[in-house]
This record gives sequence, structure tokens and C-alpha cells, in this order.
Amino acid sequence: MRSLRRISQTAAASACAAAACYASSPSSSEEVANKRLKAAKPTKPVPFEAFDRKSLVRCAGDEAELHANYELLGTLGKGGFGLVRLARSKVTDLMRAVKAIETSAEDEVYVKSRLSEVEALMALDHPNVVKLYEYYGGQDGSTLHLVEEYCTGGTLESRIEAAGGRLSADEAAIVLRQMLRGVLCCHANGLAHRDLKPDNFAFATKHEDASLKLLDFGLSFGTSAAPDEPETRAADYLKAAGTLERTAPETLPTRDRATGRAVRSAVYGQAADVWALGAITFSMMTGEKLIDLECLQGETAEFKRLLNGNDLLDDLAKRVRSEAFMQQRLRLVGRRGGDEQAADLLGQMLQIDPEKRITASQALSHPYVAQSFVRNPETTAANLGAVRAEIGSTLERIRCFVELPGLRKLAILAAAHLLGPQDSHEIRSAYLAFRLIGREGDGLLKRHEIEAALLRSGYDVPDDTAQLFSFVDVHHNGGINLVEWVAATMDPSIYAEQRMCRAVFRLLDADHDGQISVSDLERLLHENDATQRTQRARALLTSAGGRRGSLLGGEPSVGWERFEAMMRE
Repeated sequence: MRSLRRISQTAAASACAAAACYASSPSSSEEVANKRLKAAKPTKPVPFEAFDRKSLVRCAGDEAELHANYELLGTLGKGGFGLVRLARSKVTDLMRAVKAIETSAEDEVYVKSRLSEVEALMALDHPNVVKLYEYYGGQDGSTLHLVEEYCTGGTLESRIEAAGGRLSADEAAIVLRQMLRGVLCCHANGLAHRDLKPDNFAFATKHEDASLKLLDFGLSFGTSAAPDEPETRAADYLKAAGTLERTAPETLPTRDRATGRAVRSAVYGQAADVWALGAITFSMMTGEKLIDLECLQGETAEFKRLLNGNDLLDDLAKRVRSEAFMQQRLRLVGRRGGDEQAADLLGQMLQIDPEKRITASQALSHPYVAQSFVRNPETTAANLGAVRAEIGSTLERIRCFVELPGLRKLAILAAAHLLGPQDSHEIRSAYLAFRLIGREGDGLLKRHEIEAALLRSGYDVPDDTAQLFSFVDVHHNGGINLVEWVAATMDPSIYAEQRMCRAVFRLLDADHDGQISVSDLERLLHENDATQRTQRARALLTSAGGRRGSLLGGEPSVGWERFEAMMRE
């Protein structure tokens, strides 16, 4: 899709201009820009009803529809869940990854875990979490096909291996910062991932400033889920809650070897994810696993028997619940990593008591992680000094967005959902700006973060900032999420391109009857009252020039020609 992948330097600078939060003091020309921002004409925002972003991720049909919409290419990977294949969209020509998930297995727990991946990805919208675009059901109902963004930069595991098995303290801090942000997004949405490992993180692109994405939510559960049963066997545990080498002490069930009775159940909460990240970071810095199962194998003559029983879990639990053992392992970080702050943070992340363990949010504020920001490749790659002068253009684009008619605004949000950093240089720049400004890392830009970014760049805060913020926050959740930010700062040439228009129309026309109707829009609007939802859907279509037709019972609708014209106005 040539036009989506080609972007001028000026447009790219505009997209990430707001990222100039670490620029030096403004020059005289920038003082003029200050005046221009303050003197901007009053914004006349068009009211927009809140809508549910999750509804943009929908079942797009059966397996036949998948083949009609995508050209399936080579295999990217294979796991217990099925195949991951590379695919090219026949509508946009953009590359995607398609994961096949078997849902006909007799194991009910396995099927439930696979289906939970769809629910989890539908709820998450963050630069450090893989994006789910849509999904398809198999003809016999036995397979789900998840269409996700195609991460071209390789896994974290491969990056560590390419570096010789270890990263420097600075490199590890940069990686840990992005992992924490992705996990914090999960935790902010009430999820525990439960299977954090280097293979479940991948870089979005091969660029030095690429986002590190959290993948594979098949084992994620809400934190209110019941704990694992004490009777859990080792083989079942491996399937139910991730990898033993990075498992937290509280997640290991323990039983009395003499009686076989459980003396401690396994409890998995958000704190266990923090432990897993600590274990990953320990390995990145030392080149060793925190808990080496091969060592346990050497110590135990009947290792294979233990894998089918519970002795292995008991042996492992004794080690990770031992203060002496953990202190011995943490000293290795100081000797090999040479960073006292890193050792201090890992000591808090690998705290045996989950109640005393540091949270993902607190870890992001730790000096070892916080100071990594200034030496992060994304900071230098943004070329902040060059984009400072373009921040006014970015704000003007946001003003234009909030003044658009409701249906066009909704269509641009849909376009932002359909695009990722791999698809356009400008979209990648928008993602980068979002990451630079969002210091809290929870996936929402707060008003104070945007204002602080402007002030640090040497700009005055425009008088209409609060108004702009409230109207870009179309989800009405108190912050600007990633889709909203990309939509509000997107160059019109991106969403007005014919193939992108066609993809957005296809997404909004849920029943594929060639008309965006009231019923199509009702499913997107976040309104509990059905009557109000219908009235608002009608208003959106009428304001966009929707015509009333006898085929739709006299309800207004928008066809392809009117929609394309609207997107190019």
C-alpha cells in the first residue's frame, strides 16, 4: 500500500512533534510559536458520543471469509495452540499475523484459556501490547483465527541470544521499562498475564526505537479468578500457569510428601507477573536463569517421574521461598551487571512475600528504570530538536479532529485501529510520541502529562488545552488512549486513501449490506439505554448526509460513495 508507507518529513515531524518533552529551551522563533498557540481561534468541538473500542474488534466471518479477505503466506511459528501464519490483507495490502487456535479440544481449561486471549486483547490498547484487529471462526466452530499485528523485529529471546546471552545494564533497563509498561496496561485492566517469558515479547519493527510488544494472552485471567487447586500436578501446572523457571513463590502449590495432602495452594495475582519480569531481567543481566531446572534435574535421579508428580514443585518452592537462596542469586546481579540500582530493583521485584513485592507502577518509577528514559534509543530517534517547531501543527490537527462531524470522527478512529507502527512511518511516529509523553505507562495520556510535555519543550499551555483533551477522550475514561491519539494526530492523506477508506467502510458496515446503518453504529456506541443509542446512531448518519431508504425501513444510512466523499472532504 504505497501511499500508506510514504510520508513526508514534515508530516512525520508533525505526528511526533508533541514528543518534544525533553527539548532544550525555545529559540526566538519558538517564542513566536508560543504566541501562535495562545492566540489560536476558539475551538468549536462537535459533541461525540462515547463508544466502546472493543467493538471495533469483531468476528469478521468464518474461515471462508478469512481466505476471501487475506492471502495466507508462510508459517511464522508453531505452538501447542496451533500455527501462526503471515498474511496479506487483500483490502489494504498490509501484512498481518494470523494465529489459529483450536477450540474443539476435550480439555475445557485449555479451551477457556484460549478464548480468554480474545477477550484480553479486545480490552487492551497500548503501544507495548500486540494489537488484535479482528478474528474469524472456523467452519465447524473448532478453530479461531486471530488477525494480529505482524511484529517484524523478532522476539526478545532472539535479541538476547544475538547479544551473546546477556545485555548491558542500560540495555536491560530499556527493555524492562517497555515490559513493565505492557504489563501495567494488563494490570490496569484487571488482568494478570500468567505466562511472561522472553518469547512472549516481540519488537514491532527492526528500527532501533521499536516498541517491545507483549504477546500471547492465552493464560491470562482476571485477578478475581479462583486460585489453582491444591491437587494441581506439575504437568497440569505447566499448562495452567506459565513457565516454572520464572514462577513466583506464591504460585507454587505445596503438599506434605508423607501424606500427600496439600499444605499450601497456588495463588496467582498481578504480583506474580512482577516476579516473572524480575526473573527475565535477572537472566538478561547475568546470562543465567534465576531457577535452573536443569540443575534440579541433575540433583534428582528420578526427574521424569517428578515431572508427572509433585516433588519437583516442592523442590522448586523450597528454593524460591528461601531468603538465603534468593540473596545468593541477587548478589550475582551486582557482580555481573555492575549496577547497584538494578540490584536494588530486582531485590524488590523478587521479594518472596507478594504483599511486600513492588508493583509494576512502582517499578516504573524506580531510578534504574526511570533514568533509562534519557538513554533510550526512542528518545534520540525522535529527533526532538527538529520537531519542536512543529508542535503547533500537531495541536492544529487535533483541533481539526475535534471539530469534525461525528461519523467522520468515528471513521478516523476506526482507521487508527486498523493501522500499526509497521504500516506507516507517520503512524510509527505517532506511537513514539505517545510513548514519550505517557510517563505513567498505563496506556492513557493524562492532561497533566500533555501540559508538562509542552512546558518542558518551552511552550505555553494553550488556553483551550482542557477542552481539546476532553473532546479527544471520546471514550470518556479520563485519558487519551492510543487509538484516540493516533486518530487525532493522523494526516488526512492516510485515512483518505481509497483502500484505507474501503477497509474502514468494511469495518463499520458490520452486516456487509453495502450501507452503514443505524444497527451497524448501535453496536459501537457506549450507551446502556437502547433508545438513546438508536437516536444517537441516527443523528450520526443524518449529520453525514445519510439518506433514508425503503430497504432499511426509512432509517438513514450512508453508502460507499457518500462515505468516500466524506472522508476526502
